[in-house]
Amino acid sequence: MLNRNHKRYQSSDCHAVRPHQGPVLSSFQPATIEEVRKLLSAMPSNSSPLDALPCSLLKSCSEVFTPAVARLANLSMQTRKFPARYARTQVPPMLKKARLDSSSPANYRPIADPATVSEVIERLVLARLRPHLLDSTNFSEFQSAYRKGHSMESALLEVLDGM
Repeated sequence: MLNRNHKRYQSSDCHAVRPHQGPVLSSFQPATIEEVRKLLSAMPSNSSPLDALPCSLLKSCSEVFTPAVARLANLSMQTRKFPARYARTQVPPMLKKARLDSSSPANYRPIADPATVSEVIERLVLARLRPHLLDSTNFSEFQSAYRKGHSMESALLEVLDGM
């Protein structure tokens, strides 16, 4: 139950449109070969069925492949188009917990399995987009989804602290 002195959150508050204030994001900083190398080395070595080359090969021969991936990412950011070949993902059903009945479809959840190069490009774009979004006056301080260090637990704690 809410404290009577606590302002009740209106569902319309989350849809209020506020004019954008601050710098306009008109382009992205180019990705560097070193940035791509770090991202690639931090990724797990398991490959997606959509990978043209196994992730382990991309990682072990990074001096050959990272310049090409950086170039592809930079072209994607310059043209504002994600390469069609990498816009696909495989979504196999995964059993939620090992002890659940595998014959029941309700015990499965979908897990996206995009190509490794696709994941690298997405992370490069996110690294450039995130600071702009977080600095925007349109970004609510109470936003928990898609934020590093925030989760459902932190959102619930915020609500409970306000009671």
